[in-house]
Amino acid sequence: MSGKVKMRCARCGKPFKSSGSKQTLCADCDAKARRAKAAAKGQPTTAAAASAPKAPPPKIVGPGANILVPGLVPPPPEPALHERPHGAP
Repeated sequence: MSGKVKMRCARCGKPFKSSGSKQTLCADCDAKARRAKAAAKGQPTTAAAASAPKAPPPKIVGPGANILVPGLVPPPPEPALHERPHGAP
């Protein structure tokens, strides 16, 4: 479809000539929508960030944890189920 087509604005109903088939808003409404979108994009969401509690650091466990966390005492090794003490039948 080449050329401009006369349409009505989807928001205000004012007649305008669209430059493409995807343009549904007149120039005034389009400018307002762009300004609102830019304003919303520029403002940080402080309410959501302030209300969210800070997550605790991940807990490091396992046989090699003392390497990653200095000062951590490693737990004593647990005996395996298939091992029997000496002298047991």
